[in-house]
Amino acid sequence: MLATLSRAFGLEGLDSASSDPSADTRAFQSLLDHELGSRAPQLLCCSFTDALARARDSHQLLLVLLHSELHEDNDAFIRDTLGSEEVGRVLSEGPFAVWGASVLSREGRRAADAAVASELPFMGAWLATSPTASKHECVGRSTGNAGPANAAQFLSAVRSRFEPKLAERRNDILAREQNRILRDDQERRYREIQEQDMQRMREAEAAEAARAEEERRRAQAEADAHEARQLASVVETSLQQQIEEEAEAALARLPAEPAEDAAGVAVVRMSLPGGTVLERRFSSTDTQQAVRDYAAFALHRMGVTRFDGFTLGSRAPDKTLRRADDAQTLEEAGLFPTARILVVVHRPADAAEVAKAAVEAGRAAREAAGAAAAGASLSRSGRIASSGSVGSADEDAVPFQRRGGGGSSD
Repeated sequence: MLATLSRAFGLEGLDSASSDPSADTRAFQSLLDHELGSRAPQLLCCSFTDALARARDSHQLLLVLLHSELHEDNDAFIRDTLGSEEVGRVLSEGPFAVWGASVLSREGRRAADAAVASELPFMGAWLATSPTASKHECVGRSTGNAGPANAAQFLSAVRSRFEPKLAERRNDILAREQNRILRDDQERRYREIQEQDMQRMREAEAAEAARAEEERRRAQAEADAHEARQLASVVETSLQQQIEEEAEAALARLPAEPAEDAAGVAVVRMSLPGGTVLERRFSSTDTQQAVRDYAAFALHRMGVTRFDGFTLGSRAPDKTLRRADDAQTLEEAGLFPTARILVVVHRPADAAEVAKAAVEAGRAAREAAGAAAAGASLSRSGRIASSGSVGSADEDAVPFQRRGGGGSSD
């Protein structure tokens, strides 16, 4: 009967060159399901090698069932033994993974050769301990149809003997996995702590660099302020000296004041800043430069010394006295016989600003060129000299002014 079923399910004379190893076990599973129904053991439908690997990974014993459709005990082995309640109960309690095939199939012959199955039907228990099939161990064999009681006793004996070993190995693997997880966690925490330490170190270095930069800037600002104060004092002293020298020169150039009743007398009324009005007599042949010199001397005498230059404007006649016309006589300039002159003083000069500009320019030059202190000092000295020079590009400014451009315009 089973031989007929085997032919129906393709078990007899299976092609040994089949490219699908799982086809052999699927054919056997179909036969068991048809014959035993719900009592049929469930096989691993894969190759013998894959079945060993699955049993190893799941920490189970692999029960290998080998049969032959042509063997006289095949019917009883399947119906009475594999379908018995005793064998079913032991298999359900584990720890068994079941695989089987006909020895007439390629995978069945491979398993039979590995188990050295000399008699059929065959039940063998395999302890899968290595990924390599050649290193697996067949730890129990039952050959022939021993009946359901003996088969159940065989399976129970194998389970009693090797289940503790499986449990021990399972616990070892679990312990190794836990140790690996713990080690990975420790390494992760160590890396995190290292990164946190490195981050704190970087932040500390950045904070120290910022503090040092702030200290450097503060010290530089203090040094610049001190240098500016020193330069301002030098500039102020130099400019005051120049102003005094120019005032003295202007006084020396002034012509003598003629008598009131002298012929050709020109009377000049000069309004200074602050409301002071001065009056002086000049000769009609004196030049406009004489009026400018008088204005310069008058400003110095009145204590008006902090300015960038002044402009002379005439109210009668209404015009600005240009320096280009300073060689004209008062009569030629229209300032005879009388003239009213307004002295307009330009913005007061600030020696501190001059000194600050010189310091900033000197620092910029040092940073750009990397010049030595001596060279930077020479550069600053040159700027002081140009800042405190007498005279102006503006032709209408008095000679002793601090900066160019402070003179009068036409």
